[in-house]
Amino acid sequence: MEFSIYSDDVRDFDDAVDRKFDIRSEYGSTIFDDRGKLSVENFEYTVEPQTYLAVMIDLQEQVDNLRKDVKQLKKIVGWTCGYDDNGWDVDKSLSKRVKSLEEQVEVSSE
Repeated sequence: MEFSIYSDDVRDFDDAVDRKFDIRSEYGSTIFDDRGKLSVENFEYTVEPQTYLAVMIDLQEQVDNLRKDVKQLKKIVGWTCGYDDNGWDVDKSLSKRVKSLEEQVEVSSE
């Protein structure tokens, strides 16, 4: 058995691979919402649940929901420790906050 591969066969191979991995070339740009995230709201075709696209869309929704949950939880607990890369309140450490609450309890119990 003999194989022959010519330079014409692989000339645009990198470009072809890049195009194949670009979702827009397969599904169009309507698969993205106004934030640039995968969404089927404006997509004109149905997405079968067992496809890679459906899994990616589901994962994107899970990530978005987790971000909302974390933001809400940080708001509920009054996030005040750690680093401030997302604009959270970091003016006091957690131990200072606990000490402050303990002092308030002592004052109110007197």
